[in-house]
Amino acid sequence: MTGGTASPTLSPVQRSESFIVSLAARQTIAEASATSFGGVAAAAAATASGAVITQNFSASFNGFVVSSLSAEGLLALAQNPEVISVEPDRTLITSQIETRNSRGRWKAAGRKLHWHKRRSVLQHQDILSAPIQSTPTGVARVGGPVSGKMTAAIAVLDTGVGPHPDLNIQPGYSCLRDGEGTDDDSSEGHGTHIAGSAAAMDNDYGVIGVSPGAPIIPVKVADSDGAASMSSVLCGIEWVLQNRAAAVINLSLDGAATAADLMECNGAEPTSVLHQAICNANSQGVVVTSSAGNDANLTSLHIPSTYPEVISAGSLTDYDGQPGGIAPATGCGNIHGGPDDSYSPFSNYGNGTSLLAPGVCINSTVPASVDSSGYAVLSGTSMAAGHLAGAVAALKSLSPDMEPADIKSFVISGPPSADECSSQALEQPSKPHDGPSYTVLDTSCIH
Repeated sequence: MTGGTASPTLSPVQRSESFIVSLAARQTIAEASATSFGGVAAAAAATASGAVITQNFSASFNGFVVSSLSAEGLLALAQNPEVISVEPDRTLITSQIETRNSRGRWKAAGRKLHWHKRRSVLQHQDILSAPIQSTPTGVARVGGPVSGKMTAAIAVLDTGVGPHPDLNIQPGYSCLRDGEGTDDDSSEGHGTHIAGSAAAMDNDYGVIGVSPGAPIIPVKVADSDGAASMSSVLCGIEWVLQNRAAAVINLSLDGAATAADLMECNGAEPTSVLHQAICNANSQGVVVTSSAGNDANLTSLHIPSTYPEVISAGSLTDYDGQPGGIAPATGCGNIHGGPDDSYSPFSNYGNGTSLLAPGVCINSTVPASVDSSGYAVLSGTSMAAGHLAGAVAALKSLSPDMEPADIKSFVISGPPSADECSSQALEQPSKPHDGPSYTVLDTSCIH
């Protein structure tokens, strides 16, 4: 963690033994300790279960994480009038699918490759062997890169980011205790890849992102296998909000929705803690983008994409960086991509999906431990979300006073006078499922 910034109190947490407790509005941990709730917590901690508060939260939501809680202690918490909800510390996973990297090696997403444990840092001199800068097809397909000074920071809550000289990586925070800091030690370089699609720099080598050179804030919430506990994700949101670290939070993560997830924020029935945290981020002007998920089913079954306050990206299959549907499938597209300019077969669909962005055979940045060139090809709605996060960051850079709801409307429908923009924004790609049609992300209106 960098000097001068605040952080939630962290201790190692066993996911299967942890619960997230949401307190009533304006009920802080300090206030709770002076009320009957403090007695309940102390009594629970004194039991044989040895319950202990491991994380405190105030910016994202009012509450804490408790571990090693006995059944009796859990019941006491749930019945306490100061407690809104108690929910298990669920697990989310990164949203990518089996793919291959730029050297043609096939790998399974989420599989830990042991040789990656050896650290390898890509230095600037290594870029001499990297390709001269090109605009990836995904960035071109959405009308990027956007011109202008990109100042809006993107917090990538993921497996970490970098190190990589093609990214403007700023100090971040790790919610894990893996000894890797904010570096990306995943076998696919998931977080680093997303950061490149969003904001790889315009520097004459490698690739360029949608919002070139936008500050990337690495917030490590997922382990090297792409698994993230709910408490780690909340820790990441908490850190971003406490430190006003970013204008955009990207969550290329996917978890199963519960009944509580479908409740409105501040409604009669309590919603999930993650949903409330995202609503609170919106209220502080922070836009949250996410992947729709890769299960080819309803987005309403998945979090965080189902939340109305999130802008979620489904995957568009595109092979040539332009509309028309005439490019043949090659490489990884032959396996899972489907026809050019179509709704990717693996992508989730339904009302929770906001729009489409390229998510098949996407070339972007990765750590040298993944590929010595520093670049590789991945597929999934995670990659679509990277393009979306870059577009939102560009919009926030050039129109910093826009509110999250207005930004969501803009990227889905364009500005009121959309005739000034390309026709790409109005395109309705084919899709294999019944349900709504989607526009394709288009940055030509962002200036």
